[in-house]
Amino acid sequence: MFKDMNFELGIMELYAIESDALANLPRNSDVEIAIVDESHIDDYLKVAYQFSLPFGKRLCRCT
Repeated sequence: MFKDMNFELGIMELYAIESDALANLPRNSDVEIAIVDESHIDDYLKVAYQFSLPFGKRLCRCT
């Protein structure tokens, strides 16, 4: 699905971090940081699921 859309993802990670700690991190133009909240967590999980499938369905469980 994502390959058909020329979508590319290097690393996708989810962290919980306080905003003041985030502001103190060094900047890196190769890294995009986006806030994931309850309004689009399902979208994040769908993408994460697709990229985790090659490593096995056990890794893809969200529960």
